[in-house]
Amino acid sequence: MAIKIKAGTAFQLPVIIEDDDFSMIDAIEFVFTQKQKGGDTLKSAYWSRDGESRDASLGEDANTILVNFSREDSYLFKQGAVYFMDTRIHYEDTEDNPFTRIIPLTMNMTLFKQGEEVTANG
Repeated sequence: MAIKIKAGTAFQLPVIIEDDDFSMIDAIEFVFTQKQKGGDTLKSAYWSRDGESRDASLGEDANTILVNFSREDSYLFKQGAVYFMDTRIHYEDTEDNPFTRIIPLTMNMTLFKQGEEVTANG
């Protein structure tokens, strides 16, 4: 992924699903942890073709899911450190899930403190 992610910002993380059977995908679960092994889930999202989604939507490209991060979400991860995303894909009419790789991402640093907001008045 070529997107740059920065703490203290709201952003949409584009996740490209490389699957020849994308049209058969019913739902996708997303989990984000700080540690690859034994890490607690710090953020999750869920996309469903039927519209029952949470923090995820279909992008303009047919096989891209946009995972929404709020400012608060971005502060959940250590700045300047790697964190990890895993996915679980659900196809229509089967309980089987295809293999997906765990993806390392980096949460870049910010000088803004959590909750800090600069306005015209100060």
